[in-house]
Amino acid sequence: MMIFSVPTFDGKHNLIKGGSWISTGNETIRESRYAFRRHFYQQAGFRYIESNTKISQDFNAYETDELISQYLEFHYGDEYFGVPNYPKACVEIIFKLLGDNNPCRRALDIGCAVGRSSFELARQFDFVDAVDFSTRFIRNALNLRTYGEVKYADLRLSDKVNNIELTQGDACNLKDKYNNYDLVFAGNLIDRLYEPKKFLTEMAKRINIGGLLVIASPYTWLEAYTQKEQWLGGFKQNGENLTTYDGLERLLSAHFEAVSEPQDVPFVIRETARKFQHTVAQLSVWRRCA
Repeated sequence: MMIFSVPTFDGKHNLIKGGSWISTGNETIRESRYAFRRHFYQQAGFRYIESNTKISQDFNAYETDELISQYLEFHYGDEYFGVPNYPKACVEIIFKLLGDNNPCRRALDIGCAVGRSSFELARQFDFVDAVDFSTRFIRNALNLRTYGEVKYADLRLSDKVNNIELTQGDACNLKDKYNNYDLVFAGNLIDRLYEPKKFLTEMAKRINIGGLLVIASPYTWLEAYTQKEQWLGGFKQNGENLTTYDGLERLLSAHFEAVSEPQDVPFVIRETARKFQHTVAQLSVWRRCA
């Protein structure tokens, strides 16, 4: 599949989906994607397909203007009710747990949203891969890297912006190039994946021996995002409550060991001028040992 990625997330490109009679090579397949500037019309046209099958189109809640605004405020806006900035607080905990012998060469911020944790990680790591499923989240993070500021804040990271590679990607289907990491941070991601077990299993292959996997989440499992058989916890098993942390221990025990006891990290999301969402996530840190 051919995908022209980050350079085309600029609001100036349209997308051709699928190949045509004039395409060659792997551009002929239906999975082909070709981005082009809107004033280029030399290959523009229509293909008409008629079917009796009813098409149901899912709505992506992560692409709405309202949610984009909330996440920009969440990452770069004011602090409310004395609760520290969540992405920054998570990274500060990570830095405290990094020992003197922990290399800080390559980090992966998976589910980076609009990028605050990625920029914070870049303060200490030589290189940061920042990946999110939403192209609009990535576009806003790219604007911050390009212009040095967004509406909400100037992070003064001009000497670090070139250390970050921002791309759109699927956490459950990452390309092979995402590997050899000394740290993987998954912030508020695990309970929004369609295959969290697959994601965790693959992390063992992408993290160096001695590297850290950091998972922060309020564990709000919903069938709208994850089928119940894929949940890591939040249900009864053999008559006993199975927590998500228990599920993490079971899945990760073959390759990881817990670095410390999990700790609570609160966060506040401002929804409107007078409505706020106050949540407590749990942050756990795992070191790859095998």
